[in-house]
Amino acid sequence: MRPSRPLVQGLVAVQLCCAATFLEVALRRRPFPELAAGWSAAATSGVGRRLPLAAGLLDTERLQRLVALAARSWRADRGCLPRALLTWWIELASGQQAAIVIGVRREPFVAHAWVEVGGQVRGEAGDPPARFRELVRYGPAPARSAGA
Repeated sequence: MRPSRPLVQGLVAVQLCCAATFLEVALRRRPFPELAAGWSAAATSGVGRRLPLAAGLLDTERLQRLVALAARSWRADRGCLPRALLTWWIELASGQQAAIVIGVRREPFVAHAWVEVGGQVRGEAGDPPARFRELVRYGPAPARSAGA
């Protein structure tokens, strides 16, 4: 018997909120490169690949809405970094060669974080690479076209 959708959504949402809480504490206590390395290793570990439990029962759009909700639980609308880290976790755990990218814009100065898989942005509205200059990337380098 398959569990009901509200039950699955609730289970996944609780796990994502717990992960967002962990990230909020870790972001205050660890240098980002160290956090990124640990987060990546955890997501691709045997246990990490199974988390969040039941996420595979949700479609991508619903899962991304739950990720955004969990990220906003700590940082309101300024939650791009936790949202990107949660998205990165889900992509890595599902076996994708995902990268988390942090970019900046000068006028006005703004930083933003997003996730790319094979050069495609995941879990974002709009096109961050067109609006922000890449500052740092954790994960595989972007796919290059044959003519580049």
